[in-house]
Amino acid sequence: MHVNLQDAKAHFPELIEAVRQGETVTIEQSGKPIARLTPPDSPKRKIRFGLMKDEIVIADDFDEVLEPFGNKAANFFLAASLYHAHKISFSAAAALADLSFDAFLSRLQEHFDSGFRLTDETVIEDMESVANIMSNQ
Repeated sequence: MHVNLQDAKAHFPELIEAVRQGETVTIEQSGKPIARLTPPDSPKRKIRFGLMKDEIVIADDFDEVLEPFGNKAANFFLAASLYHAHKISFSAAAALADLSFDAFLSRLQEHFDSGFRLTDETVIEDMESVANIMSNQ
């Protein structure tokens, strides 16, 4: 969400509530960002390694099952799963899969009938950015 400085002063409690709900608020003056209100980082959970030891077993034929999907299929499906779960970015997933940007996109489209995922917030932010650029020209 983008607001000008005057609106931020007038509606500060509402902006804080939006931040509490997880939204990032950019405060602008003369169409240029001067401050950003963001939610605090979520507390890091301590990872307990070995918690599921002996409870998760990978089948002996695991690699054979993935063979028809090509080289490094396990890495690709792990990266795709993390990307679709909104845990990592597209570029991070492509790097994890050891694929180029275009190759990762192509395999996503091949196996999942979709490539990029766009959230409503991303689309709205992009539209606001374009409007700001156009108003400054």
